Amino acid sequence: SGQTYPFLASGTKLHAHIRKSTFKLPAKAATPIVMVAAGTGLAPFRGFLQERARLRSMDREVGPMLLFFGCRDPEEDFLYKTEIEDLQNGVLKDQLNVVTAFSRVPGQPKTYVQDRVEEYASRVCDLVLEESAIFYICGSANMARDVTKRLGECIKSRNGWTDEQLKSWSERQKIGRASCRERV
Repeated sequence: SGQTYPFLASGTKLHAHIRKSTFKLPAKAATPIVMVAAGTGLAPFRGFLQERARLRSMDREVGPMLLFFGCRDPEEDFLYKTEIEDLQNGVLKDQLNVVTAFSRVPGQPKTYVQDRVEEYASRVCDLVLEESAIFYICGSANMARDVTKRLGECIKSRNGWTDEQLKSWSERQKIGRASCRERV
């Protein structure tokens, strides 16, 4: 297309592939959602929050939203921090709860999103099991596996299930299938 990119050396070819995404909000805005993101995995959830804020500003009902976001340092890596805080304190005040995890703050223990999901396991399980929330994970595959495992332990414990019952339920929910994943 003749476009130049200053971050590429002259003559470098950039190969890219665009694929259709199924990573989208539920059709009903009142459906609760739980979002877990690390680093740039926050980007799709920013769009989710913007859409829910738009609907809310039109006096439409939107469901509760629980966002877990993790990065290394809140001063350097907290993407869209001001925008998210404005939404949380503004138009989505009663619907959005943001839970952060930072892994490289000097003098503080490393905390990851999977740790925070486990800390909030009771609320997450309530949303998923009792309020039919959609559960999304976007970020590294390792983080996603750990979040899925910790959520699974909570669900298994809550329901008194065996590993096989949890596996069957998880497969029906489509949890644990890609690096940016959703339960539909």
